[in-house]
Amino acid sequence: MIKNILERNYNLRQYYNIGRCYLRNKLFNISTISSIELINTLRCNARCNFCSNYKLAPDEMTMSIETGIHTLKQVVRSKIPSVIFLGGEGILDNNIFEYFAFCKEHSIYVQYASNGILLDEKMIDRFKDYGVRQVCITIHDSLPEKHDVIIGVPGGFEKIVNAFRIMKKEGFLVSCKTIYSKESIRSGAFFRILEFAKTEGLTFSANPYIPVGRAVGPDTRLDDFEIQEYYRICRENNINDHIYNGWYVGCPAGKRYFGVLPDGQLLPCYFLPISVGNIREHGFDEAIKICSKIPLFAKNHQICPASQSDLLYREIIQPLYADTRLKLPIDITQDYELYNKLITLDF
Repeated sequence: MIKNILERNYNLRQYYNIGRCYLRNKLFNISTISSIELINTLRCNARCNFCSNYKLAPDEMTMSIETGIHTLKQVVRSKIPSVIFLGGEGILDNNIFEYFAFCKEHSIYVQYASNGILLDEKMIDRFKDYGVRQVCITIHDSLPEKHDVIIGVPGGFEKIVNAFRIMKKEGFLVSCKTIYSKESIRSGAFFRILEFAKTEGLTFSANPYIPVGRAVGPDTRLDDFEIQEYYRICRENNINDHIYNGWYVGCPAGKRYFGVLPDGQLLPCYFLPISVGNIREHGFDEAIKICSKIPLFAKNHQICPASQSDLLYREIIQPLYADTRLKLPIDITQDYELYNKLITLDF
């Protein structure tokens, strides 16, 4: 953890916000957000067939500049240390550099998550100018032809490798991320990516496959043995995941994490098609209060409920995606039937 802190070259305000967050969460057990994902656009230049944004992005909406700046002001108000810009592909939003400038001015530490296709030398230089020095790129195989078929972009992997190497040379904190799934294990892709990360000197993180969005359906869910293998492999190879990242242990949803969609809806979990209101109507502190009344979010689960809870998948995730009449996510501050169901289910 100390190494992670020193690598990021935080300023004094960032050190204060990070220390405050860590002490409140770890010593005093007070739910305090360590980072948000600002999903500033759902426009994307890749076409992954298992995209989790399906039904969240029918029109590939982009956040208005007013909502974006308002959200960042709420980040400052709540002393949230870090913002992760996530898409879609965030740089397809013309306002992204205005957001970066706001973050730089207000000492918000920025991380950028990308598919890497547009990160050429010119774009990387612009990131440096705005103080953005940490980038994570998702890859699906280290065999170029297989990765490119999955994302639907010929030549995509070559561009990613070039981006990694430019950023490493320029002193960026660079990492790659992938998905641990039945298919990535069967094909050997997961372990090829792990070796690629070691060869390139990249930090490596992973998420267990969660069949939501275009991939919804029980057949591709990891079984109990596969999940335990996932955690064993992560621990043995020092792979970060969203349950253990070197700072905290346990599911952060609705406690240490929120996502904000382009229309302002607040997601306690990126993989659940539910929101707890809108950032334009109430702030992050109110969102934490709402989540504290729901066992799914109030408990510090040592697993990922979205990937491992049969009850959650059967009673919440599948029905919401199966109902074609619904516009997702569902705001549980307005849908009292769903809210009552969530507070009575014992996860």
